Amino acid sequence: MFDKILIANRGEIACRIIRTCRSMGVRTVAVFSDSDAKALHVQHADEACNIGGSVPSKSYLRIEKLINAAKKHGAQAIHPGYGFLSENAEFARMCSQSGIVFIGPSVEAIEIMGAKDQSKIVMENAGVPIVPGYKGAEQSPDFLHAKAEKIGYPIVIKAVLGGGGKGMRAVLRHKDFPDALESAKSEARTAFGDDQVLLELFVSQARHIEFQIFGDLHGNVIHLFERDCTLQRRHQKIIEESPSPILDEKLRSKMAEKAVLAAKTVKYTGAGTVEFVVGKNQKFFFIEMNTRLQVEHPVTEMIAGLDLVEWQLRIAAGEKIPLSQKNVKQKGHAIETRIYAENTATGFLPSIGILKRLVFPETFKRKKKRGDDGTQYRSSVRIDTGVEEGCEISFHYDPLIAKLVVHADSRNNAISLMQSSLAHFGVIGLETNLGFLQTIFRHPDFNAAKVDTMFVDSNFESLLEENQRSVDWVCWGTAIFCLLEDFAESEKKDEESMVHCSPWNCLDNWRTGVKEPHRVLLGNLYGVETEVRIIKENNSFRILNEIEDILVSVTQNGDLINLTWNNKELQEFGRHLLVLRYDSQIMAVYENGRNYFTRQDPLGFEQNEEEVNSRLLAPMPGNIIRVHVIDGEKVIAGQPLLVMEAMKMEYTIIAPSDGIVEQVLFQNGDLVTNDAELIKFSSF
Repeated sequence: MFDKILIANRGEIACRIIRTCRSMGVRTVAVFSDSDAKALHVQHADEACNIGGSVPSKSYLRIEKLINAAKKHGAQAIHPGYGFLSENAEFARMCSQSGIVFIGPSVEAIEIMGAKDQSKIVMENAGVPIVPGYKGAEQSPDFLHAKAEKIGYPIVIKAVLGGGGKGMRAVLRHKDFPDALESAKSEARTAFGDDQVLLELFVSQARHIEFQIFGDLHGNVIHLFERDCTLQRRHQKIIEESPSPILDEKLRSKMAEKAVLAAKTVKYTGAGTVEFVVGKNQKFFFIEMNTRLQVEHPVTEMIAGLDLVEWQLRIAAGEKIPLSQKNVKQKGHAIETRIYAENTATGFLPSIGILKRLVFPETFKRKKKRGDDGTQYRSSVRIDTGVEEGCEISFHYDPLIAKLVVHADSRNNAISLMQSSLAHFGVIGLETNLGFLQTIFRHPDFNAAKVDTMFVDSNFESLLEENQRSVDWVCWGTAIFCLLEDFAESEKKDEESMVHCSPWNCLDNWRTGVKEPHRVLLGNLYGVETEVRIIKENNSFRILNEIEDILVSVTQNGDLINLTWNNKELQEFGRHLLVLRYDSQIMAVYENGRNYFTRQDPLGFEQNEEEVNSRLLAPMPGNIIRVHVIDGEKVIAGQPLLVMEAMKMEYTIIAPSDGIVEQVLFQNGDLVTNDAELIKFSSF
């Protein structure tokens, strides 16, 4: 086994690898960019090495810097994690030439499976079913358009060197093809340095099923069962689970056989994933092979009881696969959700900034009651993260905050455990997809496993609407939390005061002959203010409501309050509330969603609203990559004005109405900050 390895990655996956290495007694070297100098993976590693500027092209994507860092620190091997250079054949080749072990497959396997067009030819020749389409070298727009017509719509355009949904566009009608092709090629050039694409038939009502495979240097290849990755946004996975709820044993066995065949065909070593799409008629087709560890690998670790990073290290060190196929068992049900800093309402655009408050749900692994099959089962909650409260989510890198993974004896129990865990997960300072995920897990189609890869797109508006509901009891509970904070602050001031029991520090609201209620003024996202009047009665609180007063008993444990209502309907509806506050910002999280408030000053005054001109602002920091208009140009509503790129995603700024472009303030290649004015615009 290696004495020391270098981890050529950052964030969550670097921390994940460090955790296994520590348990195995293997020392680790972290690499970091300028903006990652204080990151968690740097703190957790045994040694660390700065490799350059914050932009990935100046640090994490510089092969020579990584090789030199490994040599300088005496690392015998390099683990690439996922993303960045994890599937870069040249990186693997240079590691080998430098006498450093690349913890991954061979250069040949990466080259064959890394190009989607070439890999499909190899798989087709080996007897693995592939999706009908075009994967040739001719790339002229007219030729590709003609091929699309021949294949038949709907189709999917995919970057040949793509991954993670980058350079991928679904096209439903022939008239949309030119714009979709240009966009896919542009995104592919930015993300992968190559704009070659292939075309595939769009499989309707599709499920995305992938099989985890492992191969060793002794010719052994096995699979570790499947993961269902159907729930996606922007062609990127957000929820993964295993076992897949749509596979029976016959289909699972057939797909597993083809996955192992795919790996054996390219003499695969290490961890990899063979991905399939399954249509409504249960026919399945090979999509691609990811020649690395996947983001969702914890799902497999949960249901198989294995450490896949440990397997990677042992196989790279020349050992055989630890288990035979018959000894790998699939136990219970596991689900993973990816928690992103992103604004779902604006099409999942990244949210950039500081994690001012960050609270994770409790993690555990313990014995529970008897499962559905009558046997004792062990449920667990796991969080993989590379950030902590106070960290910054930068536009230079992926906006992943954490991966939340649960494991139980059945799918229903796993869903319940996930719902409970999401209700104890809170973030202030950035937009997140947490509320969106809560809505998905409540959706009847998800619970009935009646979803496909288009589920999010098809239900987008309704998912958002459910996430925005306002709930009275949540407002009341939040007001009580604020009042409890006021009491605690009053007691602290009294203890520090030179005059004990000073009336200036007292919050008893004493009045002659009558109890004066405490008043908490809360504002919501829509500018609506609600005054909650509360009378404290011993250990309870009375909410003075217009219809009837509500009495509630409260116990507090940090940011979590437990509520016992005198109203039966409320008692059944809401009992637990996670309340986070930062300055005047407040988030209240409960099992069915989350509400956002601001604590208002009841003695404050409303400022006059300033007139706001028609300004087109950058929704996030990024680069301007295409400008479609010039100063003085007349445009119509919805017309593309310019395109910006951040985190390898493109966002098009469109005209809000018919009007005139008065001035374009940035040009191609310019870097813009969040909320920067991009174009001065006047409506007709």
